[in-house]
Amino acid sequence: MVAIASGLWWDHSKTTILAATLTLPLDYSNLLLSGLTILVTIAGSSFWNIVAFFLHDWKAKSEDPSALDLQQQVSLRNSAGATQTLWEAFKIHNAWSKKCKNPIVKQTCSVAIPASLVSAGFAIAALFTSRVANKAYSTVVARVQPNNCGFWFFNTTGNDDLPALSSMGAKGQNDTRRARSHVANFYANTSSSAAPSIFVRPTLPYDISSSAPCPIPAHDRCILGPNKAFSITSAFLNSHEMLGINAKFEDRVSIQLSLTCSPVHTDDLVQETRNEAGAFMEFFLGPIHDMTNYTYRYNKAIANKTGIGYLIQSYPTFANSSSSSNPLLWKPIPDLSPIDADVTVHFLSQNNIAYLAPVYDPWFSANGTYNITSQGITVYGSDRNVDTMVCADQYVLCNPSIASCTSPAGVLNLVNNLTSTTLNLSTTQLSTADRILYSLAQSNTYTTVANLGTAALWANNMVTGHVSFGLPEDQWKTEVIGWFQTNLAMLQAYVVDFASNTADFGSFGYVEPPRSRYQQEQCTQQLVQAVGEVQNFSVCGMLIIICVSAALVLLDCSLERIVGFVDDFYGRDSMARRARQADNKLHLLRMALGGNEWVLGRWGIPVRDGAAKYNRPSGSKDLVSYRDSKTGEDTACLQVCE
Repeated sequence: MVAIASGLWWDHSKTTILAATLTLPLDYSNLLLSGLTILVTIAGSSFWNIVAFFLHDWKAKSEDPSALDLQQQVSLRNSAGATQTLWEAFKIHNAWSKKCKNPIVKQTCSVAIPASLVSAGFAIAALFTSRVANKAYSTVVARVQPNNCGFWFFNTTGNDDLPALSSMGAKGQNDTRRARSHVANFYANTSSSAAPSIFVRPTLPYDISSSAPCPIPAHDRCILGPNKAFSITSAFLNSHEMLGINAKFEDRVSIQLSLTCSPVHTDDLVQETRNEAGAFMEFFLGPIHDMTNYTYRYNKAIANKTGIGYLIQSYPTFANSSSSSNPLLWKPIPDLSPIDADVTVHFLSQNNIAYLAPVYDPWFSANGTYNITSQGITVYGSDRNVDTMVCADQYVLCNPSIASCTSPAGVLNLVNNLTSTTLNLSTTQLSTADRILYSLAQSNTYTTVANLGTAALWANNMVTGHVSFGLPEDQWKTEVIGWFQTNLAMLQAYVVDFASNTADFGSFGYVEPPRSRYQQEQCTQQLVQAVGEVQNFSVCGMLIIICVSAALVLLDCSLERIVGFVDDFYGRDSMARRARQADNKLHLLRMALGGNEWVLGRWGIPVRDGAAKYNRPSGSKDLVSYRDSKTGEDTACLQVCE
């Protein structure tokens, strides 16, 4: 598993204005969402205060207001919020509905409708605040936390350095098994595991064809015919969109993988030999460099009721590999040696596998040539001791910014063409291409089959003991598809591993940190999928919420002063301005208390001598009033008399 990085970053899948993204762990993201919701609620309150201010000004312009109008003005002037004002409008309407001769619905609606709209609008806005982030437990694309970033190598200084070679082989096998498991979960869909994939695209798209040209120069060797080979070709895999290397459009590259396979005739290339160790079949499809003059030797004793099932042995060669010093490479004969592809030959021996039905697959052929009937049950053995298939891997590298691509070729040819004028790759694109080609060198058809061994065959999953019910006639195509899918999964895994090498390399392996600035930057730009770990926030969305909310709060706090300043500037004695003071709850109390000692304090608050004392309200149980503390008379009457 890889760790997920938190913080601010730019998602280049989106337009520039929307690219800024903030990734937070769930604990902190919940706090941020709560804060944004509170901020929207405060903004809603401020927006209502602004609306109430203008509604009050509008109502205050009436020359002959009724008591109902004045009560609504007071309600608006001292509003505690849209919902509270709506409730007060409802109560005022019910209180006056039987007292007024004319309908008052219009007056009530002038307050109730704006209050309803603002209250509902900002309630919905508060709910939709979470839209600036992905759902907490949904799949989210985020950056890998860099960990041991770079390319991995093993200290295989010599051909006899077996411990290092063994460690490297063990890592390759573990990586391939991991990829095969991914294929079972997401391509073959044969697993019930609900574990999510970390790849930005759990499956990569590809097309298949059963009418491809034979992958080797000697077309007549292809068993099904010169144009009946089976090919799988991926889509052009964009380094950003499909491999998760976060980059702007002009810094991306695309890679296309193709695999073409066909069972081939090799009877004329086989010699049977015998020595003190037994009888053997030697296949002369080309020597193994510095080791043997034959390609593969099969011990015929294995098929003689030894209980051994499927065995598969593979040998690779790479186009333009003359510069390679690897002594394990196969040097194919001209019939099997295309110049524009990496070729692997696969030798399949079925040994003691017995089928309960004939198999007409050209690679797994057991059509009845050899069969045994016992107790009414007929089982079928393989037609040949060894069946041979040849596969050719080809790659196309593209610069999508100028729509230019290389010709289909092997991986070493692509390495040699990286700096060609045809591609015209930028330095950043070269760094990305290096990562991809490094990954391809570890994830071809040969490494997939060699690392998995018999597990590379889906047919092996159908064997119990050494008995199989049977196979369809296109089982070989199913196997090829599985290899190709595994190649794709390994490519994705190695691209991610560049940023976060979490494997244990032992004492022989090491990670070489990236040397160029461009590859160092890519250590923090690898994207993966995460579930239930982090949330992504749109910085643009958050800024809109924060800025709009701040603007509404600021306008709410300063609106009355701004309007008052404008009135003063133009020398207007506005009726609405007087009404704003008269309807203010503190000034209403001032007028209720009476007296001429009041002065206007800061913030427009009425104040007077702090020594003044007043009685508590008194009167009937329905209507009360303030009375003077000395005389006990109604303060309103005192004010009139004075």
